Amino acid sequence: MAFLSMVPLGLQLSLSDYKELEVRRKRRYNRYSAVKIVSSGSDLFQFISLYDEWCVEGPGIPQSGIVRKSIRSKILEQLPLLDDYINDILPKKDSFKLIKCKEHVELIADCDGRILFIKPRDVSYFPTLRLLHQYPFILPHEQVDKGAIKFVLNGSQIMCRGLTSPGAKLNADVSENSVVALMAEGKKHALAIGLTKMSAEEILTGIGIENLHHLNDGLWKVPIVL
Repeated sequence: MAFLSMVPLGLQLSLSDYKELEVRRKRRYNRYSAVKIVSSGSDLFQFISLYDEWCVEGPGIPQSGIVRKSIRSKILEQLPLLDDYINDILPKKDSFKLIKCKEHVELIADCDGRILFIKPRDVSYFPTLRLLHQYPFILPHEQVDKGAIKFVLNGSQIMCRGLTSPGAKLNADVSENSVVALMAEGKKHALAIGLTKMSAEEILTGIGIENLHHLNDGLWKVPIVL
């Protein structure tokens, strides 16, 4: 992968940052491992992890009216509670961009390049945390206990015991393979977005929710890509 392909256009990095990026590129980190161990690195490593796994393959392409309508319809189908607000988020008169990344990930960004929605392979569209904080009701909520917060923010998967212990709140209406907002005991705003790996009735042991996007990960730190 070319060195510059790891750096989104418009992002200002210092000379030392560029040198660090080059060193890490030469080490040829395994992409899967890099994403999984982001908690053990610096903010720069988090940035590299995201763009090594979701490296933008080309510039965002403004979409035609027909394509925009189709994307809006898919987003509303998967996030129906956005119906009254979709025109504020993706106005019909404004163009928006579809950014295709490696690993079959698509990003939806507005005309200014602000990432609004993410579509990984085999997962429905979900909002960025910044958008979720503006419209916190658009995803069902799951709450972890205080002890799980540091692990969630490190990118760890959410274990069942963190969803069933005192301080946690398990949403009985959420089914398997649902995108959810991860709340935390004593906190007002969502700290992550996840994908349930089992239904509420099945949550006993093992991984209950896959951590898709969390505060201070690469996507949070680089909200504008083009």
